[in-house]
Amino acid sequence: LDEKYIFQFELLSYQSSYQTIEGLKNMIAGTFLGNGSIKNDSTGGTMTYAQAIMDAAAVSGVSPFCLASSIIQEQGKNGSSNSISGTLSGYQGYYNYYNWGAYAGGGNSAVVNGLIYAKQTDSFSLRPWNTRYKSIVGGAKLLGKNYINIGQDTIYYKKFDFVGTP
Repeated sequence: LDEKYIFQFELLSYQSSYQTIEGLKNMIAGTFLGNGSIKNDSTGGTMTYAQAIMDAAAVSGVSPFCLASSIIQEQGKNGSSNSISGTLSGYQGYYNYYNWGAYAGGGNSAVVNGLIYAKQTDSFSLRPWNTRYKSIVGGAKLLGKNYINIGQDTIYYKKFDFVGTP
């Protein structure tokens, strides 16, 4: 194990004692997550992406560092994907930060299928994801439910599902 490979074994569950908003802000600095803000669904005001991700971590049980890195991996450092623009024709006002259901098929692009997924109704995941906050928090809840909170609590176990498998 060295610094190149050790992170595949880091726990992806939320550890509030050391996964702080200050650490998250350092991690996302220089990305669209570090520079922007979104509407706060509760107050109608605005909030930073860092605060939205920390809310998502607390609700989902998933590390805010894992959530931020997943969003950056899916949307790029600049966040210029149509999955989160909210402006794609026919899907205005819908967002899919983690690209759930985003695959090319059925005559649709991956972005379109992801936004079709975002428009569906599911109370657990807060869908439809018609606000950025609901997409960030709801998508995190799915990540927790489908992977992290069932024992696939490292990058290795998330990728290679040996949990519960003989």
